[in-house]
Amino acid sequence: MHFSPLGKQGLSLVGAPNDSENKHSMKKLALTTFSFFALTLLGTISQAASVPITNGTFDATNNTANGGGTLGFNQYTILYGSGVTVFDALTGANLGTANVPGFTNVGNNFDGVQYIDPTMYFTPTGAPTTQPTGNITLNSDVPNKSIATSPDNVLSNTNVAPNSTYTLTLDLYKRTDLSLPDTFQMQLFAGGVDLGGTLTIVMPTDTQPGQAKLVVTTGASVSGGALSAQLSAGATNPSDLRQIVLDNLALDAKANASTLALTDAVSRKIHGTAGTFDIELPQNGSGVECRSSNGNHEFVFTFTNGVVSGNATLSAPAGGSIAGSPTFAGNTMTVELTGVTNDQTITVTLHNVTDTFSQVLPDTDISAGMLIGDSSGNKTVDLTDYNLVKAQVGAPVTANNFREDLDVNGTITHADGKIVRVYRNTNLP
Repeated sequence: MHFSPLGKQGLSLVGAPNDSENKHSMKKLALTTFSFFALTLLGTISQAASVPITNGTFDATNNTANGGGTLGFNQYTILYGSGVTVFDALTGANLGTANVPGFTNVGNNFDGVQYIDPTMYFTPTGAPTTQPTGNITLNSDVPNKSIATSPDNVLSNTNVAPNSTYTLTLDLYKRTDLSLPDTFQMQLFAGGVDLGGTLTIVMPTDTQPGQAKLVVTTGASVSGGALSAQLSAGATNPSDLRQIVLDNLALDAKANASTLALTDAVSRKIHGTAGTFDIELPQNGSGVECRSSNGNHEFVFTFTNGVVSGNATLSAPAGGSIAGSPTFAGNTMTVELTGVTNDQTITVTLHNVTDTFSQVLPDTDISAGMLIGDSSGNKTVDLTDYNLVKAQVGAPVTANNFREDLDVNGTITHADGKIVRVYRNTNLP
């Protein structure tokens, strides 16, 4: 078989007789069941992506689209390797030899490559869109052939990704001078284990191309080893030569996305050299930001998936606004607030947040109480808060006591207690 590095990742396959058999006639072809591989995955799949077929050594044509090679127009070979025979597709004449790298032959399968004029064998609308094309050919005197049970010639050790959907497509064509096989099959494997999936076959006609489409969804765990594939065709007691022509092999991969949802919201501040600390902002509105930062706040929202765009609005009855545009990093969206007045409940509404799978989050509200000095978070500034601060004076600022560092300077001092006294008796509903 043959992979040609075309822009559409074309596949070129040709089954043909042994080089020692009738070299001048495509009528003496052995049944060929093809295994083809070298689909290398690009690490972790984060969104829908075309997975390139990276076997660049299979370039046996010299047409412009295919980047050069060793075969001329209307020529074909019936084997891979160094010094294989090249034939004229019209006359069957031996044209010499060429170096055609490829897979090791399996059993009596003879893999080669062809570069023929599609207008001679196909109607205009039913012709392959790229050259070279390949085929699986069944000889009438080798009937009742079955599909191989496992792939061969694995060319990559990249593991198949779990929790992903792989869609393999292949265009199918019928030559006007030959009948089609009775059956056609396409499979995907992980380390030689059939991944199953749903296969849809639309067989071609003289005037219209067909397509094979295989959709495989992997689970949380998959068999180790590379992603590989296998094609085959069959016929029961054919009385004539059967052939199906193949082109434009493509593989798309998509990680199975979780539904886009907000999983966390926090108010984040840097406390000097002590570090960065977050106050949780539950969606029920019970979170209270107690730290004093001149009305400037940073809200960070975390989602189930990576997010790439969206915007936010602020409802602040006593004053405040959004500062600039949101920023995005991985699964987070950061919104900066400015001029936010103390002693009020504000609401940030997220709009059109879109993830890497193009899912859009419905408008989502996150409310927070803004009450300086409320170290306890009970929506009232009172003696309880003063005692909390007093107990931590001189202690290092940690995740357990950062709410007592009310001036966010990285130390807890009597100045923080003074803030409580200034805002004593303020409260939120």
